[in-house]
Amino acid sequence: MSQVQPQFDPNHPKYICCCGCHVTTGAKIIASLQTAGIILIALCFIPMIEQVIRQPHSTSALVTFICIFLIITSINGSLWYGLIKEREGFLMPTLICMGIYLILLGICAVLALIYSIAIMFQSFAGGLITLLMCSAYYSCEFALQYWLFNIIQNSYDYFKHKRSSPTGGIIYIPQSQQVYIAVPKENPEP
Repeated sequence: MSQVQPQFDPNHPKYICCCGCHVTTGAKIIASLQTAGIILIALCFIPMIEQVIRQPHSTSALVTFICIFLIITSINGSLWYGLIKEREGFLMPTLICMGIYLILLGICAVLALIYSIAIMFQSFAGGLITLLMCSAYYSCEFALQYWLFNIIQNSYDYFKHKRSSPTGGIIYIPQSQQVYIAVPKENPEP
């Protein structure tokens, strides 16, 4: 039995995200938004440096902030490199961080639910309002984060399938479809 490799279709609907946009374009938009966020975080360094100059005992907060900033920057750089060079492995740090964030978001939603129920015992109206607000917030946040995770994951799948598909002059032909052609010799023997 021969295995037939599925044909790669770059325009398959699973590689399309919103508004007919390709997942690689969507992933580049996400990377651009993350880059803009990193620039805004970098602007927060200025007041922190001034704070350290005035109060040297807050240096540990600045060092922690710089370490987190470098980690976020390297993850975003990995995402950009993976998108530009079309290497799916470089998208993994972003996928892992997004997955961890989804898990933490779920844990926070459960804790907010427990907190809302605890408030209901003291004040039913206050607890109900808190429950509705937390439910709306965490539902929207989880849906948005899952959508972004799905775009990056589909980009990962796109690059993976694109790299494993036959390209150029090399065509995958199953063993059962191969044909041998007889070519006559140039100087046949008498």
